[in-house]
Amino acid sequence: MATGGGDGYVRIWDIGRGSDPTQVKVPNCRFISSLSYNKVGSILACSGTDLEITLIGVENSRARA
Repeated sequence: MATGGGDGYVRIWDIGRGSDPTQVKVPNCRFISSLSYNKVGSILACSGTDLEITLIGVENSRARA
């Protein structure tokens, strides 16, 4: 599961582990308004106030922009 908000960070939660989320700062974006995973859950697309789409690769509950 992923969440975003007014601080420009995407948080990726591993619900099965119940641990703190992995946080990824989206460059030049102050507010994340949209999030969507690809079909297999390996890439997360996000967008916000910067009007750009950022892709985040997700592997083993780790994220990289």
